[in-house]
Amino acid sequence: MTYTELEKEHKELKEAVSKLFSEFLDVVEESDSGREFHPIFISCCRALKLEPLNNLLKKLKEKST
Repeated sequence: MTYTELEKEHKELKEAVSKLFSEFLDVVEESDSGREFHPIFISCCRALKLEPLNNLLKKLKEKST
């Protein structure tokens, strides 16, 4: 893979991750009662994986901006 191809792949990946957050995970809606909530979220039923997952999502969000 050439440097230009790698740059293109990197840009596409960065845009995809940015879109994951901006169009899905960061969306906030308001219920009929006025409470704000995130209708789309990633969940995990493994307690030991919650912190690493949150850290990974935070890092992905930072790197995509």
